[in-house]
Amino acid sequence: MERLLAACARLVQQYTRLALPVTTALRPGLSQDGLTAQCRGFPGQIPEDVLAFYRWHNGSGNQEVFPNARFLALEEALATYHRLMQSATQRRPRRQRTPVAFWEPQWLPLFGDMVSYDEYYAVLCPPSPQSTTPVYYLCCDEDDTMYLAYDSLTQMLETLAACYETGAYWVCLGSADYKCYVMAHREQVAQLTLAHNPQRTAWWLAQVPGAQTVEDLATLVEHPYGEVWLAIQVLRDPRLVPPLITVMQHGTLAARCTAARLLGELADPRAIAPLLEALRAPH
Repeated sequence: MERLLAACARLVQQYTRLALPVTTALRPGLSQDGLTAQCRGFPGQIPEDVLAFYRWHNGSGNQEVFPNARFLALEEALATYHRLMQSATQRRPRRQRTPVAFWEPQWLPLFGDMVSYDEYYAVLCPPSPQSTTPVYYLCCDEDDTMYLAYDSLTQMLETLAACYETGAYWVCLGSADYKCYVMAHREQVAQLTLAHNPQRTAWWLAQVPGAQTVEDLATLVEHPYGEVWLAIQVLRDPRLVPPLITVMQHGTLAARCTAARLLGELADPRAIAPLLEALRAPH
């Protein structure tokens, strides 16, 4: 946990340097007894690095810790989890882009947005221990968007610290309320995220022109949860067409339907014949 705590210390140093309100808003950390009591009844096993994070501090109140995101206190994280689990049984996404039903039982939200309360960064908490704690971005609106945001919680915190230290995150004052707001230089943030998270996820790849290899693009096409939709909307890279055609011809029914829609989005002439052939197919 040394790396995680070192990243936390770097973040506090930057909050103090920039005189951000979150500096004094961070709540005291939880004791082991407090963690045990609050986590009782949660279906997954909360990873040790997440528990260490809550021993460090228990949320940031209504103050943002990075652009448009606040650190949820554990009690709020668990309450949000139960609320989203309940709503997941009562609705379906408007567009069936992904094979998941929101909200998954193993997701625990750690960070939430400041405005709509529809966006979260959540960690996986499976029944058995895992070596890493990947962090996913989840937007619970009509489209139900999800993508892998960071390889682990520790790498996320290290990325956030680097963004503050290098100026990829910067502070401005609101013209009406004179409050401090943390802003982001999108491409710089993406470059730092790729540097700290070797898995090279679709969303961050889409923000850095020229960072994508053919292998990256093929991986994006095959990635579950529709994260490639976000990448293609930004990239519109013609190198995506061949792997998409392959998926449309040989993938599962859901993958084939998704690939066909993506090829339509790209509007590349090479996809015309395969799309017509797919329309004539019995399934």
